[in-house]
Amino acid sequence: MSTDIDSIFRSTCEPHATDAQRAIDKEIAGYDAAIRVLKTQRNTHSSISRLPPEIFAAIFQLVRSGQAQTAPVPSWINVTSVCRQWRAIALASPQMWTTIDISHPGSALELLKRSKSAPLQISCGTHPYDVGLHTLVAGAVMAEIGRMQTLQIWSMVDTDVLQFLPLPGVPGATILEDLQLSANTTVSQPPPNVLLSGMPSISRLSLVNIPISLEISPLPHLTYLRLSFTTGGIQTSLLLSYLQHSPNLKEIDISGVVKDTFLPSRVQLPNLLHISISSDILDVSAIFANLDYPSSVSVKFALTEEPAGEPDWSHLATLCARFAEPDAPTISKVLAHGWRFSDAFEFTVESVGSEKLSLVVALESGRYPEACLALCSGLPLEIVPVLEVGCLQDMRAPQWADLFRRFERIRCLHLSDVSTLPFSVLTELSLEKPHFSALQTLQLSACDLDREGSSAILGVLKDLLEQRKRHELPIKDVALQRCFITKGELEELKAITQVDWDGRARRERRRRSKLHLYRHAFLKPIDQLRTFMLVARR
Repeated sequence: MSTDIDSIFRSTCEPHATDAQRAIDKEIAGYDAAIRVLKTQRNTHSSISRLPPEIFAAIFQLVRSGQAQTAPVPSWINVTSVCRQWRAIALASPQMWTTIDISHPGSALELLKRSKSAPLQISCGTHPYDVGLHTLVAGAVMAEIGRMQTLQIWSMVDTDVLQFLPLPGVPGATILEDLQLSANTTVSQPPPNVLLSGMPSISRLSLVNIPISLEISPLPHLTYLRLSFTTGGIQTSLLLSYLQHSPNLKEIDISGVVKDTFLPSRVQLPNLLHISISSDILDVSAIFANLDYPSSVSVKFALTEEPAGEPDWSHLATLCARFAEPDAPTISKVLAHGWRFSDAFEFTVESVGSEKLSLVVALESGRYPEACLALCSGLPLEIVPVLEVGCLQDMRAPQWADLFRRFERIRCLHLSDVSTLPFSVLTELSLEKPHFSALQTLQLSACDLDREGSSAILGVLKDLLEQRKRHELPIKDVALQRCFITKGELEELKAITQVDWDGRARRERRRRSKLHLYRHAFLKPIDQLRTFMLVARR
């Protein structure tokens, strides 16, 4: 015990309680400080403390990389509170502070300082309430554009995105590899020639509602390109110019392409793996004729508006024709499906389980058959083993016959939501050789085989199976998925061939029946419903 405390207790006067407490607290604080010094000295002799600072920094980096960086205070930052040594090592490691989410501007400025000259990964996913502070942070971030490696900005307000566009005259983003800018509405007045210039290292570029300038610099390292517009769009000639300056592209995703009259020379894309283009104009599909890429590329085209006038399917049919090339991937399945409630037609070509061609066009249901036949005309159908056709209610018998005659070596036929016509046509064509000589599996989906008024489907199906069996061309397997059929009718089919029924339709029918009763009850007038409830109580 110190002399000050001893003197207080030895005094003949009664010691003041406050003075005694202060003296004791001071003494305790001294002991605590001494204990901390002793603990620090003890820790210096532990095994972990003898590790080089570089090892600590590497461990901290692993902890940081394995956790989310979006929280206002990331949990990995707790390593700086363990001891002075760990804090000093963390603060001396600029790479620990390079991932900055400026959605939290309070900490963003401090992180910028701690990152020193290390490459930065900048992101912003929300719009802060403090607009002034947000503007301050945006200015501080853009002042460091020379060491920016990743910039990802998503905002509901286009003016926020404009703050992150590099201005003319400032140093270029020489090490920027990943640039993603997204606005909820199209930016109306971006600074001229600010994008795609001074970015020689860019490898990923994603712009949503961000127009880009007419002048473009070569982008030799660009491998991923995404451009999307909710209003307006990008002209085909300008898009081809961008692609021409990016020969190493592997993935292309463009939404909102507008057709113009000028089409430059062909563009070589030898490293391309995937390309997706969507437009509200069918003629935009002509852009594929100006692209040279490997036949193994996965191609997608989406038409978002129904074509005005008579559709020209020739450009899309040309896309299908590439499967006839010698080095084209082998077709494993062709799908032609209409969507009854969305007025859209889907045409897909698969190769070993992966989509190689996907065409989705907005189209009224009456035009589904012509689209199906036009697109099939470009395919080497004689080698297609699996065909899936669905929801072509407006397909006439001659069109069904024309379609089926093109698939000479089909082994599996999948019909979904169809009428009796395809079965009748199949029965007639089964007598023609060599058509359907390889057909062994028939799959039916969403067909009400036992529904009143359409029970003829079951009869025609039985005729088809029996006829092929008599001519020694049996269909060995019939699969029923979500099909309504009675137990007796199912046994009749099983007497002809092997049938696999999932049984889901019967459960679905019971569920729908209950739902119908509930709806019927609640839609009754209130007085009838009260009467129903009174009778039920009695």
